[in-house]
Amino acid sequence: MKALMTALLCVVCVTATFSSTSEKFKEIRIFATNPSHFDRIQNVGLFIDHANTKLGSYSDAWLSESEIELLKKSGVPYQVLIEDWDAYYASLPKMTESEKEAAIRQSAEQSNVSHSIYGTMG
Repeated sequence: MKALMTALLCVVCVTATFSSTSEKFKEIRIFATNPSHFDRIQNVGLFIDHANTKLGSYSDAWLSESEIELLKKSGVPYQVLIEDWDAYYASLPKMTESEKEAAIRQSAEQSNVSHSIYGTMG
């Protein structure tokens, strides 16, 4: 009976893990222009490790929905640039096989790299 309960618990845990929805990511422009803005962002527990920044104007970063909630709490102004990372990525043009082959040939000629660098991530 104990083994059955353990197996059932494992199934429930695995099901819960894989059925939970993941957060949507959005590209956000954050108008943090003075030290007080950065303090407010940090004080709500939002830590941004990667952003494209135009000093004194804004920073663009990809944030999850929960991170955006923290940004809202901070009161620092922001603008949504791209609503959905998955939809954005899916809309990007895809290289054809012949375009990939041509790029690999060019890479071999110019940089002496002759293996595929395209992988399987999309």
